[in-house]
Amino acid sequence: MLITFFSNLVLAGLKLAAAYFSGSSAIYADAINSVSDVLYSILLIIGLWLSRRPPDISHPQGHSRFEPFAALIVTLSMAFAGYEALRASIQRFLEGGASIVFGLPAAALFLSITVKAFMF
Repeated sequence: MLITFFSNLVLAGLKLAAAYFSGSSAIYADAINSVSDVLYSILLIIGLWLSRRPPDISHPQGHSRFEPFAALIVTLSMAFAGYEALRASIQRFLEGGASIVFGLPAAALFLSITVKAFMF
């Protein structure tokens, strides 16, 4: 779990930097997706930890309801990532687009593929 978290954290940072320096909205969308991967990894870890706590006085039936709550937050963060990708794409389209140099975005994507294959 920690390997996945830290790998996604590094990928998010690299993709954000590549998007900033290249101006690629596709890399930006992928970077936002990686940021959401980091966030939902954190939320799922916390949600699973909370849901496995034993019953206590304030929660006599246990804490199992934290798991679907964490899943709801993950869903909302993924919806935000989709919204952000759509917003950036529309903004780029309305601005007339720009020519993107192939090197940096391609390197970021190839690195992402390599890291994701290792994580698998």
